[in-house]
Amino acid sequence: MSWTVPILSAALLLITTAGAASEMELVWLVDSAQPARATVHCRGLSDAVSLEKLSASRWTLRDWQDLMPVHADQSELAIDINLPSMAGSYQVSGREIIFTPLFPLQTGVCYRAVFRPSALSEGKSTGEILTAIHRMDETALSPSTVITAVLPDAETLPENTLKFYLHFSSPMSGGGSHRHIRLRDAGGRIVTQPFLEIDQEMWNHAMTRLTLFIDPGRIKQGLAPRADLGPVLLQGQRFTLEIDESWQDARGQPLKSGFQKTFLTGQPDQRSPIPGRWLLKVPAKGGREPLHVHFDEPLDHALALRLLRIAGPDAAVEGVSDLTDRGRSWHFIPSHAWKAGLHHVEVPDILEDLAGNSVGKPFEVDLFTSAQPPDRIKTLRLPFLIQ
Repeated sequence: MSWTVPILSAALLLITTAGAASEMELVWLVDSAQPARATVHCRGLSDAVSLEKLSASRWTLRDWQDLMPVHADQSELAIDINLPSMAGSYQVSGREIIFTPLFPLQTGVCYRAVFRPSALSEGKSTGEILTAIHRMDETALSPSTVITAVLPDAETLPENTLKFYLHFSSPMSGGGSHRHIRLRDAGGRIVTQPFLEIDQEMWNHAMTRLTLFIDPGRIKQGLAPRADLGPVLLQGQRFTLEIDESWQDARGQPLKSGFQKTFLTGQPDQRSPIPGRWLLKVPAKGGREPLHVHFDEPLDHALALRLLRIAGPDAAVEGVSDLTDRGRSWHFIPSHAWKAGLHHVEVPDILEDLAGNSVGKPFEVDLFTSAQPPDRIKTLRLPFLIQ
């Protein structure tokens, strides 16, 4: 989680009473990914303000609120002592007192935190009163997350297409994704239960890419879901994958806009990719020109980028890669200049095409075939000479 302290222009104001310099400070820390979540930190506590007493005390909530109250709906210039303190929890961590609000902050509300050292010394005037004001910028919670890509992006997809990848510009919230995704036929009718719905949604670590599986039971011939409901996609027909804007991102905000992908369904793909038919355009030694690999059919975008590797004469070749031509071409740019000698493109046999046919075997129905590779993975090596 990334925490930042907003600058003054972002409505954080730190005020200390004039007088002797103090090492203590009172600040709001705002989660940059979730602006409505913030904590108040009183830093620089020492024995002078009874740090040991705080750590060992069994204070009531009222005691904490007398020491470091936090109020809402405050003016930035004056405080209303009659307003109730915000609900939340207090803790001592190191040389800090931390207040965590129970509820998310609201836009248009001024929040004031106050620290009173006198509450630690039986009413005696001890140290400076610190005040920190925070007002959340309304634009911080404006919808801003968009769908950057839906892959595969080809205009024609196999009738037995297995999955889609949904890419987002910012982290998303997890759970309940299928409430926001629909598949419509050419007449605008919603296709019944087209997707595999599992409790553990298949997000990447950053929560910016969701793997959306079409129900494999409706792809493979002879299985009950296909017999009961029929195939999801039908050759020669158009379908639209529809994503509505109510889907919330990690900040709890809806998408900036919905998304639609319309595609034509082609004939089913029942054969595995054949690396022996791939075409390689080999660069010369001494430079960093890309290696181009053209596949015999479009491949699974995420798997190709994760699995394909280059082995040099002595060690693995580091670099960056990309998939273009709607999944038909792979380009690899080395981090350093190519060395002369025999190289290989390493192709694990779990690499798949758009229909889930892997290099090792055609698609077989297993709810997690694509997500859980077999125990023993074989790797094909395609040689090419740098000279």
